Amino acid sequence: MSRFRSRPTGIVDCRMDWDSPVLALSLHSCNQIREDIREKAADAALRLWEEDPGTDRFANAFPVAMVVRASRFETDLNRPPELAVYQRPEHCWNIEPYNPPLSHEQLQASLARYREGIAFIDQQVDRAVERFGYCVLLDFHSYNYQRKVQVSRWWEDPRRPVFNLGTGKTDPSFRPVLDALLRAFSGIQWEGRAVTVGENQAFDGGYIHFREEARHPGKVLVPSIEVKKVFMEERTGRYFEPGFSRLVEDSCHAIGAVMEMLPQLLPRLGQPPPPVLREAKDDATTSLPGSGMGPA
Repeated sequence: MSRFRSRPTGIVDCRMDWDSPVLALSLHSCNQIREDIREKAADAALRLWEEDPGTDRFANAFPVAMVVRASRFETDLNRPPELAVYQRPEHCWNIEPYNPPLSHEQLQASLARYREGIAFIDQQVDRAVERFGYCVLLDFHSYNYQRKVQVSRWWEDPRRPVFNLGTGKTDPSFRPVLDALLRAFSGIQWEGRAVTVGENQAFDGGYIHFREEARHPGKVLVPSIEVKKVFMEERTGRYFEPGFSRLVEDSCHAIGAVMEMLPQLLPRLGQPPPPVLREAKDDATTSLPGSGMGPA
């Protein structure tokens, strides 16, 4: 196993058990903001509600996992450069991101970290395409569903499925893989019920999805996997255990089974991937609630 980070600031952490064309990514699981802007940033608990705690747990089930080690409120790698650093409430769910506003130097530092992170992700995708001829980048997110009112029956609103697959403008040739993922998610249960599944309902993909697929047309697939926050208290970030660990395990095994079928689903890809799921290890399951920070 090797572990390395982007340079110079280490905004993206990458763990590689073995080389694979299947990469996993958690963009928004971290709640940390660098020290020089921390005091003027929005409250950590308020930021947490709009972040994606726990998605690093999904990513770390795979042999190549990238986790962003900065809050999206510092710099958001899933937005284009002009929107990557939140500066006004309308940029971030009517939350005042900084008070007082960032100085020019602080803004430039955040943008530099953004460029560093994007370049690092690009490099890992490029490496996979060069070696294997293709890449699947599993883009994990989660989303709130109880903003205005407490919802006790999570399964009743079809507009907010437990698993939403964001496919944006994905090359139609990848359709067999997307359909297989949707079927696989449908076999998962939460609280004794089959989960609800949808495509492009809560989310159709963000900047990374569109960027990486456009950089390698027909060779890169970025399924944006958005998980409804049924597994946690949205406001506090407390996970519902042991259910959450089981959900991570079941969903990652479902995804892994589809990835192992890639040569059958898309014969044009040629060589099959190496084993897609890693053995269960402590660092796959020990992120700190709300921090997005597993062992370094």
